[in-house]
Amino acid sequence: MLDSLHPSILDHFARIEDPRQNAKVLYPSAEILLLALAATVAGADDFVETTLWGEKNLPFLRRFLAYANGIPSHDTLCDVFAAIDPELFKTCFLAWVDDLRDPSVPELIAIDSLPLRRR
Repeated sequence: MLDSLHPSILDHFARIEDPRQNAKVLYPSAEILLLALAATVAGADDFVETTLWGEKNLPFLRRFLAYANGIPSHDTLCDVFAAIDPELFKTCFLAWVDDLRDPSVPELIAIDSLPLRRR
């Protein structure tokens, strides 16, 4: 079971530096990462679907971060992810997934904090 001792999803990705120039950033990297991760878990397969998911679920996302400028375009998502070090992203992602594991059942991952049960 997940508890307050577990880092948040964005804590796992804090090592990823924003590759953009600060003065030109309308969408903070934390907002982009949360959007991409949440949309992917919800079934989005590409940046167009991620943007559409974000637009439909903006109130949900705003429970966690401001999204003051709304949802970035699919082009912005593509540009940001193209500039991120893929190996570092992979390392951060695997650390997040590993933190979701129940140590007593290492092959089980509970994305929504509810483990799947075999019947």
